[in-house]
Amino acid sequence: MKNLQLFLFSLIIFIYLIGCGSSGGGSGGLSNNSLPTFPTDNASSNIDDRNDAEIDVPTSSTDTNQVYLSYDDSASTAGVKLTKYYIENDIDVPSFLARPWEFLNFESFNKNETAGLGLFDVSLGVLENDSKESGKKLIDLGVYLAAPILTKEDRPNINLTILVDVSGSMRSLSMVNTSFEVKTKKELVLSGLAQMKNELKEGDLITLISFNTSTSILLESYVFADETSSQYTDAVNSLNFNGGTDLNQGITKAYELATNVYDDQRENRVLLITDAYANTGVTNATTISNQTNINNEKGIFFSGVGVGYDFNELFLDELTEAGKGSYFSLITTDDVGQIFGNRFMSLIKVAAKDVKVKLEYPSELTHISSASEESSANEDEVRSINFTYNSKQYFLERFKTDASTDLTDKKFTFVISYSDPVSLEAKEVSISVNISDLKGKEDSNIKDALSIVFLNSLIKGTKTFDDILWEYENTLKDYTSALLDEYKLLSYKFAGKESLLEDADKF
Repeated sequence: MKNLQLFLFSLIIFIYLIGCGSSGGGSGGLSNNSLPTFPTDNASSNIDDRNDAEIDVPTSSTDTNQVYLSYDDSASTAGVKLTKYYIENDIDVPSFLARPWEFLNFESFNKNETAGLGLFDVSLGVLENDSKESGKKLIDLGVYLAAPILTKEDRPNINLTILVDVSGSMRSLSMVNTSFEVKTKKELVLSGLAQMKNELKEGDLITLISFNTSTSILLESYVFADETSSQYTDAVNSLNFNGGTDLNQGITKAYELATNVYDDQRENRVLLITDAYANTGVTNATTISNQTNINNEKGIFFSGVGVGYDFNELFLDELTEAGKGSYFSLITTDDVGQIFGNRFMSLIKVAAKDVKVKLEYPSELTHISSASEESSANEDEVRSINFTYNSKQYFLERFKTDASTDLTDKKFTFVISYSDPVSLEAKEVSISVNISDLKGKEDSNIKDALSIVFLNSLIKGTKTFDDILWEYENTLKDYTSALLDEYKLLSYKFAGKESLLEDADKF
């Protein structure tokens, strides 16, 4: 039996679910210590996995069909970590966390032999298996897509406006009842800002603003000298945490100052660090996100760091999606090193702007499921994203066809359109490969990705445990890997079927 702390935490989660709201992240009226309101299932996830039901595709007079895909370069880690935490501690998992694209972008996949595709590196592969449906076969397409690597030494200088939430809620614990080292949100923020100093370079222009019910400018247009300079450190150490949260006022001030120093020869970025509980002034996420959307068009991109296990993720997601930026979750001390160290470049430097991906496939195939955030045969129904340096995405698309269909001379064509973030020059690149040449490539990555999607399908309720069991016994067969083993155990544990696993303790 779980200890008292876990019981209390489970009770908190139950209260969350009782209080579910229907809107995507607005949180007006919350007190500093209020807990997040989880949305209904319709408010977030767009997992296109319908027990292998067909996805509607317009009829075409050609021998190919097409689908536009968005896998969202948000770099979010929160949903993945929370899902694993809930399952491992026998806590009900809110179904809106079933966002497979975030899991695929979170986990590491093998970088196999890749081909250059304009700015990107790409690797494609196909896994072919029998379907549960008699006379049909499944075609799983996996695509590894990576942006260029950019080092601190090689990157251009940045105009970075850092907006830090110093409201009273930031003094609360970042997580409860966990094996992780527990810190307050405030401690994690201060540690992260201190480490970020190592990622700055001579000539970077830094503005540091704190906000609660008002804003304070701690650094304005400070030209960073080197890591030994004390001015940045002194400003960080002067942060004082108390009061309410006027997020709109903070963002307004941040963009005002960022606009004052805008330089089209630099990367111009607003970085918000917050638990995202707006309870003073304008509190509607959509209204606030209009600022990030407008300023994205002006060339001032927006990124976010959500602090604490209970940060208002949907609110921050809406802000960063409008600003075409990435966001991370800062929950543990491990996150500090990742966000403000290894993956800092993903927060500040855009490699390609307004990226859209189109997949063309033969008309003999029926597109039945996607792990993407958005997918549609209509280009206007899929939002573009900004792709940052040092980032990657893994695409997983499932098709079916008649078992007798000969695909020897049929092709998949992967098309990327984007614009240069500086010159705004529009570009389009594509790669077209025979399906027969893709068989046997990316097999391990595809199988690992399938195990991730299977867990999300269970949580979302689009597949039953019997469906998943069939997939493990037929699609994945005898394949094993550390990643698959982890997700297989999570799937069985989520379904309460751990006893069916042989040698479960080895996982």
